[in-house]
Amino acid sequence: MSKSFHERILRSFIDILILTELERNSLSGYDITGLVNDRFGIFISPGTIYNTLHSLETRNFIEGIWRDKKRVYKLTNKGKEFLKVIREHKNEILDLLEEIFSTQH
Repeated sequence: MSKSFHERILRSFIDILILTELERNSLSGYDITGLVNDRFGIFISPGTIYNTLHSLETRNFIEGIWRDKKRVYKLTNKGKEFLKVIREHKNEILDLLEEIFSTQH
């Protein structure tokens, strides 16, 4: 798979990736940007990360708190519930992707 295609897929699921990482640990936007780069070898701009964080916070999936001059995000109960639903419907998501990529119509 080409790196640009891998990046496109990752960008499509960046909100779920961020929520999953925040389930493990509270992180800053800077931490998340570095984690994506280190873990996947793909640069996602800080602007994309911070826009996603803002969107997740607006939807009450995460909460940002100021700690040592930086904003650190943690998963809320609503975010945990959202991840639970995503995990419960993982097979349906995979089936939908299979249908999208199917060459037979």
